[in-house]
Amino acid sequence: MNVDFIASTDPGTTQQAIFTENGSGGAISDLTFTGGNFGIYGGNQQFTAQRLKFNNCKTAVQIIWDWGWIWKNIEVTGSTTGFKLMSEDSVPRTGSILVLDSIFRNTETALLTFPASQEKGKGTTGITFDNVDFEAVKNAVVDNQGKVYLAGSVRTVDTWALGPVSFDMSQRDYTLGMSFSTKREPTLVTDGSTSLPKAPFFERAKPQYEAIPVSKFVHMKDRAKGDGITDDTEAFQSVLLQYAGSDNIIFVDAGSYILTETITIPAGAKIVGEGWPQLVAFGPKFQDEKNPRPLVRVGNRGDRGDVEIQDLLFTTKGPTAGAILVEWNIKAACPGCASMWDSHVRIGGATGSELTSTECPAITSGVNGDGCKSGSLMMHITDSSSAYMENVWLWTADHDIDDPDWQDNNNTLVQTSIYTARGLLVESTEATWLYGTSSEHALYYQYNFYKAQNVFAGMIQTESPYYQPTPNPPAPFESAVGIFNGDPAYQNCHCGSPGNDAAWALRIIESSEIYIAGAGLYSWFSTYTQECIKTRSCQNSLIQLEGNGGGVRIFNLITIGATNMITSDGNQLTSQDNLAVDYHPYWSQITIIDPIQKTGPQRLIKQGLHARNEDKCPPVLPEAILPEGKYPTNLSIIDIGGHSDHGYFTLVNGSPYNWILTSSHSYQMDQWKWHNVPAGESVQCEWQFAQSFNRYDDKGEAYYKIEGTDKTFQIMARYQDDPNNNFHLRVLYDGLETKDVPKGTSLDFPSRGGLGDMRAMNWVLAGSEEQGYWSSHKPPIAWMSSILTIIGERKLKHVCMPGSHDAGMSKLNGHTEFSNEGNTLTQYLNIYDQLRRGSRYFDVRPAIGDGGKFLTGHYSDIDILDIGWQGGNGESIQDIVDGINRFTAENPELIIINLDLTLDTENGYKPFNDEQWSKTFDLFEGVTHLRGGLEGDLSEKKMNDYIGNGQASVIILSSGGATRPDKGIYSTRQFPRFDSYSNTDVVSTMADDQIAKLKGNRNIVANDAERKDVFHVFSWTLTLTRVLERTIADQSIELAYDPLFWRAYHAFTPFSYPSVLYMDFIGSAEKNTKSFDQTTGEVTAMAMAVNMQLASQNCYVGGGSIVVSKKPPLEHRSEAARPHLMSSKSTVSFLLSLIFLYFRLL
Repeated sequence: MNVDFIASTDPGTTQQAIFTENGSGGAISDLTFTGGNFGIYGGNQQFTAQRLKFNNCKTAVQIIWDWGWIWKNIEVTGSTTGFKLMSEDSVPRTGSILVLDSIFRNTETALLTFPASQEKGKGTTGITFDNVDFEAVKNAVVDNQGKVYLAGSVRTVDTWALGPVSFDMSQRDYTLGMSFSTKREPTLVTDGSTSLPKAPFFERAKPQYEAIPVSKFVHMKDRAKGDGITDDTEAFQSVLLQYAGSDNIIFVDAGSYILTETITIPAGAKIVGEGWPQLVAFGPKFQDEKNPRPLVRVGNRGDRGDVEIQDLLFTTKGPTAGAILVEWNIKAACPGCASMWDSHVRIGGATGSELTSTECPAITSGVNGDGCKSGSLMMHITDSSSAYMENVWLWTADHDIDDPDWQDNNNTLVQTSIYTARGLLVESTEATWLYGTSSEHALYYQYNFYKAQNVFAGMIQTESPYYQPTPNPPAPFESAVGIFNGDPAYQNCHCGSPGNDAAWALRIIESSEIYIAGAGLYSWFSTYTQECIKTRSCQNSLIQLEGNGGGVRIFNLITIGATNMITSDGNQLTSQDNLAVDYHPYWSQITIIDPIQKTGPQRLIKQGLHARNEDKCPPVLPEAILPEGKYPTNLSIIDIGGHSDHGYFTLVNGSPYNWILTSSHSYQMDQWKWHNVPAGESVQCEWQFAQSFNRYDDKGEAYYKIEGTDKTFQIMARYQDDPNNNFHLRVLYDGLETKDVPKGTSLDFPSRGGLGDMRAMNWVLAGSEEQGYWSSHKPPIAWMSSILTIIGERKLKHVCMPGSHDAGMSKLNGHTEFSNEGNTLTQYLNIYDQLRRGSRYFDVRPAIGDGGKFLTGHYSDIDILDIGWQGGNGESIQDIVDGINRFTAENPELIIINLDLTLDTENGYKPFNDEQWSKTFDLFEGVTHLRGGLEGDLSEKKMNDYIGNGQASVIILSSGGATRPDKGIYSTRQFPRFDSYSNTDVVSTMADDQIAKLKGNRNIVANDAERKDVFHVFSWTLTLTRVLERTIADQSIELAYDPLFWRAYHAFTPFSYPSVLYMDFIGSAEKNTKSFDQTTGEVTAMAMAVNMQLASQNCYVGGGSIVVSKKPPLEHRSEAARPHLMSSKSTVSFLLSLIFLYFRLL
């Protein structure tokens, strides 16, 4: 620390300040780098880097490999690249990186990485920015193929993540880059102003005492011997008592100080060690595992004050089964006043410790004797204390550290079996910081946060004991279980179950506000063998989360060797589901674990936080385990229309009742799989007619009862009973009447085909016995008004509605050279028909073209090959106004028009100036039901405020120009929202990304501290890149449409559902359905299901409600098939793919 590296600033320099190619590191801090080709170049398993400044380095840091590395309080100024995550063999080898509380200035690229892939095992790096500022930065995150994941123009990010994420602990989600907010416990952050988005986490550099005169340093060896033989207990304690609280620094000279009784470091002490002097627990007072006692006690319980400790080593000699190496009791008088830097616990492995391979050999059966029981607890931060620690390593030896063979290039060290019961126990509820800490080879756990609060810990690192499961924990400390608060329960345990085959790496139990900023948790052995690494079977689980409150968050988790990364209140996050690489050591990685979606429903119920209509509010039921659906197969270049003998049928339950499959049978059907459908859920079912020369008798029936009612319906499969439709299914409303379908009606569902016969039919039923039912056959045109008794008292942002992406592009009204209908149109229906198909939120992009006309457009600037602006025009603004007026004359609905991305195509493709905006507003003032004069956040208004009087209401939002709020034309500043598309052409990646963004940004609960509640645009859209293989309609309809019903609807909860189902080709379930009569109301019915069923379970949103029944047991979820789409096959296709990236704009 405190080193300045000054290198050449010559443009051709190859100088680099630090090269570190390998290792298992801890902490690096307080360095400045100026000039050079690299500031830091290298790799390491894990590291915590703090307070580093890089000035005019070409590349500040190149990481050639790591598993986890956090960078805190970093300043990069004047670099070409801040962090370059490029290996030396072009294989992705960086597991994760977390940059927090940092600034990039005048830097072209903040972070360069390999291309991200949702596919498991492909080496995608987990990236997190937390509280980062970008000043004059072009690309915040970009890959080495030029794809930008985060533009530097964002300026600041609260929290941004790329990679696997978990917000509800039930499944793996994945994001290609999402922004969201994370709150910080106020006691853990710094005071004062900052240019960063939020206050940084507190940190304190290690004091150097450079201004203290030599005369003020008191030498420990003036009284104690430190010879490894003499009992120094009394002498050591006397020095501490005499000089603590004075202006002296206690200097512990190098040596080994034998201590046969607890020593207490009083408040006010300042201690510096020389070369890690050893404080050695020895003797009978440390041998009783049932009555453990500290070697070093830092303060007594109840003490408040300051203490500073540096460069000490706490260790043992011989049998010390009852030793607590460090007990930390002092409560800091101010943040960081009670601190320890660069001090470690080391138990065994060293010559003279009597705990080496000679006394405690590595055995593969049985247990070594009591002489190898070396510690009860390595460190205890008690419930009355608070602490600040940097670079603290707690280690029970797995091998001898004195190498007998210096000529061994592999540095192979002899292994040992030494037994320490516990690692680090934290019970503190006061602000505590743990930077760059590790805990290894304890047999109960490495880290245990028990009823703790307000802790920052990063980066933590653990290893499980190499000897386990021989013996299984708690052996050989069976009699000591329960001596400390928070010990795992081992009663009636089953060998091989979580925590019973090997030590927990991390336990967080009944705690809150625990922020783990990076964790590398490794299980390398099963009784000294390593075949288990590849199969991730060295132990069952590494992390236990149980009974926690809010604010428990883990960033950048890396695990190795375990079957499960996390066991959380009965849920498992598996290492296989999050496998990062398919080569040794087969690490698994999760970028964000922030289980806000799990706690929301529990808090509403347990804490009685229902804000409104509590008497009507139904109980929130646990998420059902359901069979997952399958994504449609990749599209080919040829047309894939036509009927098929195979497909899927998605049942969407928008009622408060379970749908029970009472019976099912089939004749000559190869597949006929049907399932129960719980209230508020969706299930995709598979069907296939027999592969037979004689299909005339092919039939199937599935009979359903709506639980708690007398309603029934049937699903039937038939072959050639309709000459125009060989393969089809029917829904028979035999015992069901809806507002759009009479009882006894049989509705036909022709197969939709698709490549690989993977398309689905979708049937939605929304409503209740009290409200009546609507189905997806013909939902109401004025659907908002039809359910106003339910949604009227809800805020606008709490109502779900269909929305149209690039809504004006239903026709091509002039275009550039490379534009055509296939790569430019985003809708089949005009605005009027989109409204009739249920859309209520419209993305409208005004453009000037065709001789000064005000039109809509779909354009982008292609910055390769000097191609420039490409795209086309769609409907005119006047046509849009006329369509709105025609609709509102018939239907008293709320309509939202969002004006953005303006272009004057006749004047250099410039954004609109104020005059052009004004003329646009003049046209929109022709809308007859504009709602003007509203103040504040428009999304906070209730639906009855807009349409409760039986009249339509239209609000116009504009990103520019002098808006006219009195007329109903508002600035977007009056309409806060989350809107982020996924920028991918892979439907499973898009789905995971959008669902992750929804979970991370929408938590609609009454608790102010937990609520995330902004109008949310759920962008269910794909980016067109393969223009020789598909059109926008191909991928929007054939690929993206069906998963909306089984993937998205299943992911929605009463506390996390979108405001807008934002889509291309609204209403189109099949290609070339270009008239209103050819389209469907399935998406409208799904929006009604969200409003009537899901949202009605959340009393915080207000409005009407419908009763919810209990859910029956269901089949276990099966692994979802995730087919991946074809890539371009030729150089021409690749070039055109780059050219036509613009055909899916923001």
